[in-house]
Amino acid sequence: MVEQYITWLQMHGFHPDNLEDRGFNGNTPLLLASLEGNAMMVSRLIEAGSDIYAVNNDYNGVLFNACYAASPEVIRLLVEAGADINDTNEEGTTALMYAASASRAECVKMLLSLGADPKLHNEDGFSAIELTSNRDIFLQLRSA
Repeated sequence: MVEQYITWLQMHGFHPDNLEDRGFNGNTPLLLASLEGNAMMVSRLIEAGSDIYAVNNDYNGVLFNACYAASPEVIRLLVEAGADINDTNEEGTTALMYAASASRAECVKMLLSLGADPKLHNEDGFSAIELTSNRDIFLQLRSA
């Protein structure tokens, strides 16, 4: 398992001794593992003490990246490790808003089950329900 962990870090250009190293687009190893939806690496990096509040060059954090990867399992791991479920990017957009707008139904379901606030608004004044064009997600958010 340790070998696989080190191999993954090196394969992505990270030094195993620097968990806050920055790679493509300013992603740390944890941000990149979240972006890949790689639950095993996310778990290992959390255990190793990676910063769960790091953001990349787009000002998106680990939960945004996990939603991009459509990985409810990674979302769960991150929130259980202490990631703020209602954390926002520089535009005031939460992971729930992103997941709703990108039709990531399973991510929306996971975020809501973990306590994401569907009533928050971004800087443009939109909530998650106003950002979705997916009927199933609309119904999930309406009943939340």
